[in-house]
Amino acid sequence: LSLPAHNIHAAIEQNLILKAGSLGVRTAIMSLPLVYGMSRGSTPQNQYFKFYINAVIAHGRPFVVEAGQNIYNHSHVSDVASAIETVVVEALKGSNGNATWGKDGYYFVESLEAPFSHDSNVVGEVLLSHNLIKSGVIDHLNVADVDAIWSLGRFLWGSSTRCRSQKLKALGWKPSVATRTADLRAMTEYEVCHRKAA
Repeated sequence: LSLPAHNIHAAIEQNLILKAGSLGVRTAIMSLPLVYGMSRGSTPQNQYFKFYINAVIAHGRPFVVEAGQNIYNHSHVSDVASAIETVVVEALKGSNGNATWGKDGYYFVESLEAPFSHDSNVVGEVLLSHNLIKSGVIDHLNVADVDAIWSLGRFLWGSSTRCRSQKLKALGWKPSVATRTADLRAMTEYEVCHRKAA
């Protein structure tokens, strides 16, 4: 909550969510990692992931930013749902609940962490099997080259976000068994099918 307001999500968290507390509303902030897995909604795919797949196809091979050693926290979409449910259940307990609110009600959600290069490898393997790229060997792009692909690429494909969901786990939340590689393959296959159908 001490981040400058121009940081992504900071203005919403600091100015909208927390200020609602002055109206007598108990507020909690769920800070999400990269969410993976197919949702059950009308838009089942993660847009961030879709952008990367399309960029890899356009580039002709999977890529990372610079050395590709950046690490992200991840959670399956069902884990995110259960994390929110955990806090809501505590809210329904009223004064008997163990959740904290307002400035103390900031909850990080994370199930596991992995380097971005792992995602690149999986995407490359699937796209190569469909002959949508020429090579599955990872390319290392500099920041300027990534900016030319997408202005947000350096942040979403080349930075690290790491946190721990200690407060959520103290409330009894437990992430499910990680199936990230299988889910990444399914997400990539979904985009391949979607492209063929278009």
